[in-house]
Amino acid sequence: MYIYNYMNSQLPNQIFFSGSFGSKWDSISQVLKQLSGIESRLIYKQDYSEMLPELNQLNPEDWIMLVHRQYKPSLDLWLKTGEQNMQLDQVTDLIKKQNQFIMRWVFEKNLKLERFTPHWVEREFGQNINFDSAEFDDVFVTIYKPI
Repeated sequence: MYIYNYMNSQLPNQIFFSGSFGSKWDSISQVLKQLSGIESRLIYKQDYSEMLPELNQLNPEDWIMLVHRQYKPSLDLWLKTGEQNMQLDQVTDLIKKQNQFIMRWVFEKNLKLERFTPHWVEREFGQNINFDSAEFDDVFVTIYKPI
């Protein structure tokens, strides 16, 4: 019980979470929801990538987790899902735009994009979890944790 409380005390009140269409951000959120104390803290929305400075300003103590995947594999996955409720050119532009916002934040905050692996989760969240990281070979993640 002490370890559980210690880990939860290290987590912020909220973790804003975002990625572009086809970046596998939803699959990653499902993995993270298995961690103790995460379910009520993880707030996810694709549009967050477009408002990162505002999120940070309004929630200076909270974390921002971002998922980045190259444009072409993201688009290919989106096309495979069959969720074409938007025009192809709209999604193409949106994926590129969201990736640009993510990369701008990564560079501005001097963050490091890394592969999503059990080791990464353990280092960032202090909890062990097993999942097939091969599913995320071309997916990169980062977390902004304010000092």
